[in-house]
Amino acid sequence: MLLNSSTVRAINLKPSFITPQSPEKARTLSERIVYLLSNTHQMLPEAETILNTLYRDLPIILHSAFTDEESVALLEVHKSLYNIYEVSLSHPLSPICIHEHSPWLLTIRNQIEKAWLNYELPRIQKQLPSASEAKHPKLLRDWFVQQAHTESDLDKCLLNFLKNQASIEQFNIFILSDATLNYRFCDALALAQLHFSETVKAEIVHNMWDECGHGVAEKSHGRQFTQMLASLGLEQPTLPIWEDWRPYAGHNLYFCFGLNRRHYFKGIGSLG
Repeated sequence: MLLNSSTVRAINLKPSFITPQSPEKARTLSERIVYLLSNTHQMLPEAETILNTLYRDLPIILHSAFTDEESVALLEVHKSLYNIYEVSLSHPLSPICIHEHSPWLLTIRNQIEKAWLNYELPRIQKQLPSASEAKHPKLLRDWFVQQAHTESDLDKCLLNFLKNQASIEQFNIFILSDATLNYRFCDALALAQLHFSETVKAEIVHNMWDECGHGVAEKSHGRQFTQMLASLGLEQPTLPIWEDWRPYAGHNLYFCFGLNRRHYFKGIGSLG
């Protein structure tokens, strides 16, 4: 069956980030990581110097991000983590794949993830059910449903803005902001499918079947999203359009949990 090209997303061999073409242009944390991903280190000028600089500066940047809560540092940290996760999600023939399990990359990723979760988890601790409630299926279910239905003031403000005030241009920006995670959501589901209970597998497969349009290609959520972009005259973004750390953090959360087996249950809760 031939499909309308406007509904088919192009799979790019290039990674979804901009790579500095020389060591002099690799100035920030995220740029240095991307530069080091671009080829084997034996082929990259100044690779060892940049890597040593990364190891030296990373604790300082993590402190600025998660202790001082500086927005510029938070953006750099989450952009870096996004770039690292893209290695595991990129085209299989992309050159960056050679670094997927490189010790240097895993060291940086582990340090960022540890600092991030040490920052985030205490902030939500009071919202979680108690240990005794968590052992009671009905109480845990009721808590989870209540959380799912809770709308923050920011949620309400955004919905009201989109419904009553947003221009076409602002709505288009909202759609394009959603594109990166929209195309990655099936990947997040697939990572949650790794071995556990058959009941959990069945529920995730049900969601995956919905995402895939119940076997009808034109009804898959990804193709429908691509078709929507085309109907609005919007190009499929090859890079995230985000300029703030929070969209990066929301995206990264799925893959921090999905790519770390010890966070499996957090990942299930996040998807739920």
